[in-house]
Amino acid sequence: VITTVIPIIEGSIGNSKCVSGGIPFINLDHFTNGTIVPGNLDIYYGVRPEQLDRRVRDELSGYIIPSTQEDLPIVPNFFLAVKGPDGSAAVAKRQACYDGALGARGMLLLQSYGQDEPIFDNNAYTIISTYHDGTLKIYTIYPGRPASLGGRPQFYIHQVNTWGMTGNDETYRQGATAYREARAWAKE
Repeated sequence: VITTVIPIIEGSIGNSKCVSGGIPFINLDHFTNGTIVPGNLDIYYGVRPEQLDRRVRDELSGYIIPSTQEDLPIVPNFFLAVKGPDGSAAVAKRQACYDGALGARGMLLLQSYGQDEPIFDNNAYTIISTYHDGTLKIYTIYPGRPASLGGRPQFYIHQVNTWGMTGNDETYRQGATAYREARAWAKE
């Protein structure tokens, strides 16, 4: 599915150096005590390391640089989890949500860099998608204020829509267009 179906949905990806996947996010700080395995989605998009000031990269490394491999994209904010017909849609969503929350946390810290307080504007800057057995789902993730003083930010997930990509031409076009537009939006 990842090598035959997804490239058709993705269409032209533009700069191939801004996309990666199948790479464990071993460099990102965990949300937990380390008992959850590092994120590792099928596809993620970010920016080239040289596009971000070295000082910022160094200070926020554990939040915006997913891998120690220096040629991979950083500041990931568009993610895709893929499962074939025998895979679990629930597992794909959990993986995408966890990795998307890591990305949203990185975006929050990057946008708040140099500020006294984190900037919580209730806007999504991270998009996750899942593809399972012909169904494409797109979600946004945004951070919210911590539930308690000194606590961690909350992360909220909103489903944008669902498309049955194998049903008919029109629904496929709508889903592929939504995916491509969401990916383009995340690049901004």
